[in-house]
Order: sequence, then structure tokens, then C-alpha cells
Amino acid sequence: WRVDAYGEWLVLSSLAAFLSMSDVGFATAAANEMTMRIGRGDREGAIIVYQSMWALLTGLGLAVLAAVLAALWATPVAGWLALKTITPGYAAAVLSVLAVYILVGLQLGVVHAGFRCDGNFALGQLLGTIQRLAEFVAQIAAAAATGSMLAVATAGLAVRCVSIALWLAILSRRSPWLPLGVSRASAATIRRLAIPALSFMGMPLGHALGNQGLIQVVAATLGPAAVVVFSAHRTICNIATQLVNMLAVAVWPEFSLSFGAEDRRATRRLHRVACRWSIWLGAVGCAALAIAGPLLIPAWTGGRVQCHLPLFGALLASVVVRIAWWTSSVVPMSINGHQRMSLTYLLATTASLVLAMLLMPQLGVAGAAVSLLATDMLMVWYVLPASLTAVDDSLASFLKSLVTIPIRSSTMA
Repeated sequence: WRVDAYGEWLVLSSLAAFLSMSDVGFATAAANEMTMRIGRGDREGAIIVYQSMWALLTGLGLAVLAAVLAALWATPVAGWLALKTITPGYAAAVLSVLAVYILVGLQLGVVHAGFRCDGNFALGQLLGTIQRLAEFVAQIAAAAATGSMLAVATAGLAVRCVSIALWLAILSRRSPWLPLGVSRASAATIRRLAIPALSFMGMPLGHALGNQGLIQVVAATLGPAAVVVFSAHRTICNIATQLVNMLAVAVWPEFSLSFGAEDRRATRRLHRVACRWSIWLGAVGCAALAIAGPLLIPAWTGGRVQCHLPLFGALLASVVVRIAWWTSSVVPMSINGHQRMSLTYLLATTASLVLAMLLMPQLGVAGAAVSLLATDMLMVWYVLPASLTAVDDSLASFLKSLVTIPIRSSTMA
């Protein structure tokens, strides 16, 4: 693909990604609840939550898909995007397939909750990694063979559908006590989870605004070519967050289990150890990127994108600050106590779009990165005190625990 065509693919895929919020937070809230119930030894309660979640998300997914398809094919919405390398009809077809792809992914969230609550979290993560790798390979192969955006979108959808069938088969063998169905679905359970679930919308919506939303702002302000430059730099900088993200995801169910068992000492120790590892891993990763990043960007893009040092520096600074709060934020999120944090994040990312629009005319594409940095600085200020309160820890003791380099055993707080 040419640079302008790839930029338009990014615009289409980022628009479709907003549909990932169609679960209105129920998948995460229900998974937390299931895990905490297992921590208390309540399997029957976990089944009720599981089936209630599946019934709700299936209905929501079908309703959203019908609305999206109607909007794409009964209105000129695709033409409003003012794309230059593809026609409005072709854009509508690509968006239709991407919409199905995203909404089918809601079912993967349901099945993953089953793995997570029954001590098979690592297996679920492995299956998820394999699935994402298979999707990536299939989409790259489709792009190389056809050069068609529609073929790329269809390849990803096909792999995702096969993945769901395989996940369900594996889960039924690992956790036969957790059947998928609606016989024990409960409207009362759905209502009880509504507040934490809807509050979870702030996090994916904030992520979407900070990622896909910012791409739209860059495209509208500086054009599709700037989107490619920004996305290439952000992808490289985000390498430093991958190990940290893996660690945060890994400790999430452990926080839920320890809170369910009302073991605050274990929760406090886990928070200290997780944050210690995150900060040191992030520091090493960011230092390596500061050295290698200017070479990686042109190498990765085949020389089409050169390193933009102001953009790269601002994005790397944003990553450093994000590492300081992201792992700690898992504490309130894992126990459905995230309502205020989600609202703060949503407001911060919304404000960052306005800030980016104000900064880019003066700073160019680097202005978008500065807006991300401002968001992360605000989240450090809010998240850390909230998490320390939840685990009954003090700031002084917590900071002292971070000083030790985590080379030896990290089981001691």
C-alpha cells in the first residue's frame, strides 16, 4: 500500500475500533465478579454471572451490528470521510466487515472470563496471543497477496471466528462445571453489575480517544501522511510498555482473588512487587528505545518514515509516565472499584484531544504526543493515592519498596 492508502486504512480501522466499547464494560466487571466469587468458593454464583454476561453481550452485539450496517448502507456516512484512494461503497464494505470482526471479539471476552476465574488465566492469555498472531499473519498474507483492504479485514474476521470455536472447546474440557447458556442468566445480576460495568466504559473509551480519537484529530489537522508518521513512532515507543502491560494483566486476577478472600496483606504485597517490576522493566525498556528508536523507525518502515525527534521524545516521555500509573491502576479495576478513576481518565483523554488541536498548529505532529504526556501526568496524580488506600498502604512505605532492584526474590514487600 502507498502511504496515503495505509493512512486511510488506519482511519477506517480506528473508526471500527470504537465498537469494542459495545460490551458497555460488562465483560470486565463480570470477569472480576466471577473471580472474586471463586476466591470465596462460590461456583454457583460464578455460573450465574457468566451466563448473564453472555446473554447480555450477545444481544447487545446483534443490536449494535444491525444499527451499524443500517447506518453504513442506508446513509451516505461512508462518503463523509472524504477518502481519496477508495470509493464510499468500498469503504462501507470494509467498515461492515471490520464491525463484525470487532463485535465477534466480544464473545472472546466472555470465554476468557471463564479461563480467568478458574485458575486458567495463563492458558487464556496464551490462546489470546496465538489468536492475535494468527490474525496478524493472515492479514499480512492477505495484504501481500491481494493488496485489498476488504481481503485484509475478511482474513482477520475468519481467524477470529475459528478462534472462538477452539476457545469454547478447550474451556469445556478445562472447566466442565462452567456451561455456556442462558438457563441461569439473571436480570438481577445484570442490574447489580450495571454501575461498575458502565463505569468501565470510561477506560476503553479513554483508550479509544487517546488512540483512535487522536488519530482522527491528527488526520483532520495535518492529513493522512501525518497519521502514518505518528502511528509509526507511537508503535515503536509502545514496545517499552509491552512487558509492563503483560505484568499488569497477569496480576489482575490475583488482585481479584485476594480481595475476594479478604487478604489485604497479600494484596498490599502483590501491589508493591508488581509496581516494582513494572518501573524497573519500563526503565530498562525506555533506555533501550532512547538509543535504538531513531534507527528502528526508518528500518521498520523501509525508510518511508524517518525519526522525528521531537515526536519521538515526547512519546517516550509519555510512556515513562504511563508506566508509573498503569500497573497500580489494576487495583481498583480488579475489584470493581474504579468508578472515579474511569471518569478521571475519560475527562483527561477528552481534554487531550482539545489540547492536541491547539498544539499541533505550533508544534506539528509532536503536539499530539505532548497531549498524551499531559494525560499520563494527571493519571499518576490520581491513581497512586487511590490504589494505596485500597491496599491499606502508605506512600512512604510504598516508595521505599520500589527502591530495591528486583533481581532477587520479589516475594518480600
